[in-house]
Amino acid sequence: MTAQKTPTNLGEWAQHYARTGLEVFPVDPETKAPIGATEGANGETIWMATKGHTSATKNREIIAAWWELRPDALIGARIPKRLIVLDIDPRHDGIDTWEKLTAGHDMPKTRRHASGRNDGGFHIWFQNPDLARIDAGDGIDVLTWGHRYTILPPSPHPATGLAYKWLDGPPTTIAAMPEWLTERLTPAPKAPVAPPAPRITPNPTQGGDGPSPAEWYNDNASWSEILTGWRLVSGNGEDDGSKWAHPTATAAFSATVRHGCLFVYSPTPGLPVTETNDPNGLTKFRAEALLNYGGDMAAAAKDIRAIMPARLNTTPTPAEYYGTPTALILPDTPDTPDTPEELEELADNFGLIDWPTMWATDHGATQWLIPPFIAAGRNHAIVADAKAGKSLLVLEAALSVATGSRWLDSPEQAPQHVVYIDYEMGAGDLEERLRDMGHGPESDLSHLHYMQMPNIPALDTAMGGRALAHKILTTWPGVALVVIDTMARAVDGEENDAQTTNALYRHTIMPLKSAGCAVVRLDHIGHQGTHARGSSAKAADIDIEWHLSAAVDQITLKATRARMSWVPDYVRLIRGNDTPMHTFQPGPRPESWDAAAWLKRAPRPVTINHAAKAMTGSDLHTSADRKTAERRLKSLVDKGLAVYTPQPRPGEPSTYIWDHNTAENPAP
Repeated sequence: MTAQKTPTNLGEWAQHYARTGLEVFPVDPETKAPIGATEGANGETIWMATKGHTSATKNREIIAAWWELRPDALIGARIPKRLIVLDIDPRHDGIDTWEKLTAGHDMPKTRRHASGRNDGGFHIWFQNPDLARIDAGDGIDVLTWGHRYTILPPSPHPATGLAYKWLDGPPTTIAAMPEWLTERLTPAPKAPVAPPAPRITPNPTQGGDGPSPAEWYNDNASWSEILTGWRLVSGNGEDDGSKWAHPTATAAFSATVRHGCLFVYSPTPGLPVTETNDPNGLTKFRAEALLNYGGDMAAAAKDIRAIMPARLNTTPTPAEYYGTPTALILPDTPDTPDTPEELEELADNFGLIDWPTMWATDHGATQWLIPPFIAAGRNHAIVADAKAGKSLLVLEAALSVATGSRWLDSPEQAPQHVVYIDYEMGAGDLEERLRDMGHGPESDLSHLHYMQMPNIPALDTAMGGRALAHKILTTWPGVALVVIDTMARAVDGEENDAQTTNALYRHTIMPLKSAGCAVVRLDHIGHQGTHARGSSAKAADIDIEWHLSAAVDQITLKATRARMSWVPDYVRLIRGNDTPMHTFQPGPRPESWDAAAWLKRAPRPVTINHAAKAMTGSDLHTSADRKTAERRLKSLVDKGLAVYTPQPRPGEPSTYIWDHNTAENPAP
């Protein structure tokens, strides 16, 4: 009997799992959502897992067609009815919860696989004990036939690029859930009499005990936060009439906003189409639950409740609720200028453009302070989970600018002034980090101006912003970089409030950016795990937002937002014990790939997939990698160096080839 061939790519693995009896479906390699549709060879829309995880199948022809269209798709699997899977998530204390659940007992050997996030999280498989309800506790999600799905090895995790892997894989038998674990997962009966729970302060203009998580989320979230990856077609995204298109949309738009709700008009992954003449659209809470929680309203409400303001109080009077009326104060307006000197000082702040300088500047050129990480004169946000090492990375970047030392793609150069505003770290911690980075008493740190726990007004106030800008711009003219570590401790206003972010930008960041400073603010990841927590207004002023994820010694920076086309989609680093502490991961780097040299050597026409593989050095390239490769090839076509040929026949890909005649014999 011939031995079974080991699968070599994700499509073959999907076929393999189907042969073992699992129903599988394609999952987006960036969002981990089912791929509802993709673009065909002729630009047409091809529908795929249109019903989410319930589209899963064992039909090998369908599976082959799916992965032929999307070879980068992760392998999603619907949980068989006879099984149950517990998803242990360390980000929400799942490991601690699991250790408490299993303390004092031996766990039977059963199937387990580890998350590619590489943070200790794992999925553990059991026979379904058919409980009416399971209460697993914080950080443990229960995956069943009708609820959620699992990602199978060797799918690469979107945040790290590392593969999910079997810890105890097939042919390991899936064990029955131990009786002691079944008992611990069964919710205890309610006590006959329970003490009254504290209430969220009610709004005196309405009845009830305050907003539910759904009500609070509908009032405070924005559609731009919820519809991550969607394209705003018209409007501001929030008001009635705003139109949105999902990432794979071929129609002009996919949904509109009316009466604060989303009305969906074309098949969209994760969201149902609004029925004709149906007056009820999707609320923000329902859309959030469908897109990011697989429709699990309870799980969505639990996470939202964790970020709701804890207003535990008695019912306030209307005066307490609304506050005492005060006169309107314009925070940016100083006392009325009475002297010509004061008027002259204000007149210098209007930011008038010098036209000859503007026209002579190449605004499309790449302008890095530290390539490919920090852009000169731009506003950046670095967002990550707590303890992911964002301060460590940014401190080493700041040191490279202040000392003029070589780091990443930045060559050795003259030192430049850097201001680092640290609201968290003590002197002892700072000394330890500096020594780990190869610095000591002999180092020249005269260009690094380190403000440690500064006792200044908050940076979202006019006084705080002016004080900081005056200190920086008058003491160290030409400062190249200002770091705010972290935003949450630098402001007085509510971090989740759009007004706080707008005030921080207006009072502090805008004056520094206008003076040519690059600004980097550090922030914590939001509950969706993709962007900074809090209001979507945080993104309005950002030029580059890096989402940092760490897995052991591997650091991945993903550009979740970028105004400039020359910002790479990913930067992948290694964190070691030598100096410099951060270096590029070995292997090809998309941001430094020479598309022209590669295409010139190609013996025959190439496709986007060929280019993405050459650029990344891997068959497991992402859709973002393919977009980057396509952008590079189209640039060569625009310059007359390459020839683009659309699909010659239905089902065949478009190709690119080096134009030797034009490239080597340019027109005079």
